[in-house]
Amino acid sequence: MNIQVDRFEAVHVKGKKFVGYITSVEHLASGSKWEIPIRYSVYNAFHAKLVKTDPKAAKLPFPKKSLFAPPNATRRDLLNKFVTQLTTITLSPEGSKLLDALLDLPFKWKLQWQQHCQLNQARPHRCLWPNPS
Repeated sequence: MNIQVDRFEAVHVKGKKFVGYITSVEHLASGSKWEIPIRYSVYNAFHAKLVKTDPKAAKLPFPKKSLFAPPNATRRDLLNKFVTQLTTITLSPEGSKLLDALLDLPFKWKLQWQQHCQLNQARPHRCLWPNPS
């Protein structure tokens, strides 16, 4: 599986705006590709759980949560480094489940992402989601 945090952008969901780190996923076995917006807080919660199940993940670079957050571009670079290096280590079964859950958001989020994409039709190439199989 290839994972990259390609960019960040403002995401509008239910009248609320947040920064989404647009994460592209390529499932090599099936050839499926998709993009999902993931908030920093979701990545941070994932990281906190992952280091409990897989201590070697604690050695990977991860942007710290702070009162004065780094610029979004800096945070994107660090998140990308984290997910890129994460794919090079063998995770425990629990860690693999956590990663699967991170990359396959619940159906309601998929619908909200589709709504966001409809608002941004000028950039449809940025709104990819895997086709149900």
